Amino acid sequence: MKKRKITFVIGNRAHYARVKPVIKHIPSDMYNLVLFEAASVSDYGNVKDQIIKDVGEEKISIIYTNISGGNLVTMTKSTGLAVSELATEFQRNTPDIIVVIADRYESLAATIAARYMNIPVAHIQGGENTGSIDDNIRHAITKLSNIRLVTNSECADRIGKMGEHKNSIFTVGCPTLDICREVGNTDPKSLFDDYEGVQEKKFVLSDDYIIVSFHPVTTEYAENRKHFRTLLEAVDTLNVQAVWLYPNIDAGNDLIKNELLHFKSHDKKGLIHFFKHFDIEKYLLLLNHAKCIVGNSSVGIRESSYLGTPSVTIGSRQYGRTRAVNVIDSEISIKAITNCIRNQMSHGKYQRSNEYGDGNSGERIADILLSCDLTIDKHMTY
Repeated sequence: MKKRKITFVIGNRAHYARVKPVIKHIPSDMYNLVLFEAASVSDYGNVKDQIIKDVGEEKISIIYTNISGGNLVTMTKSTGLAVSELATEFQRNTPDIIVVIADRYESLAATIAARYMNIPVAHIQGGENTGSIDDNIRHAITKLSNIRLVTNSECADRIGKMGEHKNSIFTVGCPTLDICREVGNTDPKSLFDDYEGVQEKKFVLSDDYIIVSFHPVTTEYAENRKHFRTLLEAVDTLNVQAVWLYPNIDAGNDLIKNELLHFKSHDKKGLIHFFKHFDIEKYLLLLNHAKCIVGNSSVGIRESSYLGTPSVTIGSRQYGRTRAVNVIDSEISIKAITNCIRNQMSHGKYQRSNEYGDGNSGERIADILLSCDLTIDKHMTY
């Protein structure tokens, strides 16, 4: 095997969930990870600590690009700064190929920098369709990339219709399902010996709990607060224990965080518990035992389908993504959301779906990255 240098660009905790099953199949002297600042900040998961524990501090470098403010202007400026900082990092590190994930601004910035520096780009999870601005970013990354590592045949077909040659498209599945496949039946209650919630120290996990994960939608910036309040009131009305994850770094996150902190400071029931981060394996263990997952995270579409966890998806953020039978959609109203959650909780586990992969994607992706032709040439099929 000819030695090559593979750089994985990690923008957040979800990115590392995609990368971790891949790097275990790559020789340690043939890869490194570039982390965005948000991946090392507690409010957005601080996945850096887990990465250091997994692969060692010498395998990572961190770039600082986040301009505070949590709005559309600061998000745009952060993207431009990221292109500049990544160009410096790629010049220093000289990768043979970089790997980017999905549809976030960090991946777009890395792709732009790499292409202008004649570095091939491999894109994991291109070709998917959500119906939001994420599609624009994801498809732009796909067009700029050289190697497309897609989840299923529907994604492969969509990229083919975009004019990309079939020999650059590989159907590999979602690598996070590799971690789902290894999730056991350990009682998740013991997890909270190691985690403190926001504005609370410890709590006892009940047998009947739900997970909530709601992120801002950048094209609905003015409505994010209202949508979050509606979801929060609906969950509060249910009188069921909820493990609620902090939002990601997208524009509008400050509005959501302020709302959840206000709620927590006035909450009398003590049933809704906010957390900034869980290690990937522990989060998926929680998901496996949850009565339902609610919100607008792709976990409620992808990982939940493999584990068979009932899911309620609200809003437009996952609108166009393929659903398995475990997912139902709710309009954004208190009555609709509560009815959907009750129905899903009473249904119980669904049969596992392989719509997004079979739990063996990491090795497939690693084999491709280690053997693919490192070319920057592109020829459209149209």
